[in-house]
Amino acid sequence: MTMRTLFGILFVFATATTIAIGCGGGGDDDDDDDAAEEEQTECVDGCEDNGDGTMTCECLLWKTQDNGAALTWDDARDWAEGLDEADKSDWRLPTVDELIALYDLDRPYTGTDTAVTAYIREPFEVTKTDLWSGELDPSDNQKAYYVSFLTEAGAYAGSILRSNAGFQSALAVHDLE
Repeated sequence: MTMRTLFGILFVFATATTIAIGCGGGGDDDDDDDAAEEEQTECVDGCEDNGDGTMTCECLLWKTQDNGAALTWDDARDWAEGLDEADKSDWRLPTVDELIALYDLDRPYTGTDTAVTAYIREPFEVTKTDLWSGELDPSDNQKAYYVSFLTEAGAYAGSILRSNAGFQSALAVHDLE
């Protein structure tokens, strides 16, 4: 993973072909980064499509279709937390790491509301190439992180104002543990 700052925005690039998704509850604790990497247990390739619009990956249940339109971070959080899918009501926005794990160079997917291609694993369907994460920028709580699936060079994360509603849609996850 490579990190760069451009115009005051932190970009994180990941180009791995298989990235493990770790169990962990969606929090971001820098002190536990090494432990979280060691704790990662299941590759996205080993996930099971439940056939009901969700996918199970070891300790996460994913909603495989996004919310359907661009929205602000606060609206994305409210959408995820308001879901009642697969008999679960405590959904959340995924972390940056969880989203980056969905990058797939071998699966260019043209979203329903975009003229560009998102490189995201099956069976995910997104309307935008950028997806909100549940993580706020620690240097400015008016900003939140998103992950872009736009380039062949890899997924990248950036920080943008939470009120931006132009380019980001949202996926949701539920912690199974």
